[in-house]
Amino acid sequence: MGCHGCKEPDPCEGATEVTADFTIMEVINPAFSNLEEYFVPFDTDTIRMLRVAFTALEEDAKYTWKIGSETLHTQTVVRSHFPVHEVVPITLIVEKEPNSLCFPDDDGIDTLTRFLYTVKPSYDSIFFDDFHGYLEGNPQDTFTVSIREKILLGDSFFYIKNLERDCESSLRFTGFAYRQMLFDGESVSCNRPKGQARISTDNVNEITITYTFGYGEDKDKSFVFKGVRK
Repeated sequence: MGCHGCKEPDPCEGATEVTADFTIMEVINPAFSNLEEYFVPFDTDTIRMLRVAFTALEEDAKYTWKIGSETLHTQTVVRSHFPVHEVVPITLIVEKEPNSLCFPDDDGIDTLTRFLYTVKPSYDSIFFDDFHGYLEGNPQDTFTVSIREKILLGDSFFYIKNLERDCESSLRFTGFAYRQMLFDGESVSCNRPKGQARISTDNVNEITITYTFGYGEDKDKSFVFKGVRK
């Protein structure tokens, strides 16, 4: 039995034309799996890690990637060792049977080129600065967290100061993307903070640090610091 006065569903609601949109995401080294839970993949045009994943958003299509001298045909492609301080075009061609009912002018073929830039793979980073902020849930109690590099006897090492108040912790940066880094304290100093720092994709001056401590009375408790570059 029909429904008098009922509105017929729109067959084109939610439909889209064939698109060659794709994401570019830095990939954490599998050797750092102890911190993999902290890494949140994000779309970017600037990278500093060695391995990068390119993923087409269109499902169940024919894919043609043009990356340097290579032509590839899978939905996701992982490549590494892009030239430093050079802009590299990444082109994707997608072919798929179009939805001719909703998009009669769609020929089912779309092409997109994005440009990838690789920064110098050193520790000269947008993270190294002072950030003033607070712990999530307690915005009135503000303090400053410092992220720095130090050179000692010719060796370079790194620290975060004040995640534990008035304490400077040397760190291993085990995953270091352009806007995200994973860190693990070297020793019991500062109760060995471990976690992730991330620069906002919308504002290079905003940072969020999510971390736990490996020792002390706050062991395994999760903290989130939100700060702004000073």
